Amino acid sequence: MRVAGSGRATIAAVLATLASLVLAASGGDAVPVRVDPRVELLTLVFRLIGAGEYDQPASKSPYSREVELWFGPARDHEVFRLARQVRKEHGISFDAVPSLAVHLTAPPELALRLPLEPWPERLDERWKLTDLEGFLKALRSFAEQTAFLEFLEAFQESHRAAETSLAAAVENARVVPWLREFFGLDPGTSYVAVPGLLCGPGNYGVSVRLSDGSLELWPVIGAGVWDADGHPVYDRGQVGTVVHEFTHAFANPVVDANWTALAPAFEAIFPSVKDVMSRQAYGTPKTVAYESLVRACVVRHAARQIGAEAAARQQAYEIGRGFAWTGELAALLEQYEKQRETYPTLRDFGPKLAEFFEGLAKRYASPTVPAQH
Repeated sequence: MRVAGSGRATIAAVLATLASLVLAASGGDAVPVRVDPRVELLTLVFRLIGAGEYDQPASKSPYSREVELWFGPARDHEVFRLARQVRKEHGISFDAVPSLAVHLTAPPELALRLPLEPWPERLDERWKLTDLEGFLKALRSFAEQTAFLEFLEAFQESHRAAETSLAAAVENARVVPWLREFFGLDPGTSYVAVPGLLCGPGNYGVSVRLSDGSLELWPVIGAGVWDADGHPVYDRGQVGTVVHEFTHAFANPVVDANWTALAPAFEAIFPSVKDVMSRQAYGTPKTVAYESLVRACVVRHAARQIGAEAAARQQAYEIGRGFAWTGELAALLEQYEKQRETYPTLRDFGPKLAEFFEGLAKRYASPTVPAQH
């Protein structure tokens, strides 16, 4: 286990960077891109306990090998025991990990940015029954004892390369103008795209609603391709991924607000698609509802911002992932776009969404509906 030195200059630099990126995000359409120390810390802890979503073949890289060399000797630290416990007992995995990260202040403090009463609107509820303060105490100790901030400083070149590569994909997505038009962005909304260097192909649309009502979007885009120099590579093919993760912050609350009306339909549909959805870690009807709406929204983004051919490719991709109804739902969302005087927001369009999925559920109840693969 490495013992931290003073690291004052490093700590100051990290804190200044993290503070400035949120402030810079508050105006204009440009989306800042930054490696986030909080996301890196939590994902490396879960990677080192063997969490499969953070230890996929595509996440193996020169960077991940350095993580193992630097932090692996500290596997007897209390934070790993607690991480295994919350994973086993409370299902802490996938997006629950970066969801906590963005609700924390920067290291070394790693304090909650919001009180837990009432429960923060955007913090994954799987953390509710955990000893969160105990886990954070262990996390702070681990970061200090392993000189985590010094590790970040040592790999600044890899971080800057990741940011530069992802920034090009984010720019190509033109996501902020579309979000403003399709969902509406409150003036206080800020946004930062985060390369997830240990996430492989995993992507997470996490966000934070602060006490003053402002919204921060922190989509984490996994790094699944690495070049010969050991740097992550993002390309134009990941435009849809960027839009997908940004969209979760807006589409999920629409599902939540209309879940009473939507639930019967998705509970009826889910058994027919359970296998293909479970293979993608979509293990509940509500998760499938989130993904259904997000994926149709991404098709509409492609149609509006890129073109009909891109929309057709995106739609085919979503159908290939088991969301056979994507084309029909995207067509319904096009109606929403044309009737904004009647439906100012997508939440107002909720009854139409419920009506659509009610009809879909009836079709899935018919023996003529083919199984999804």
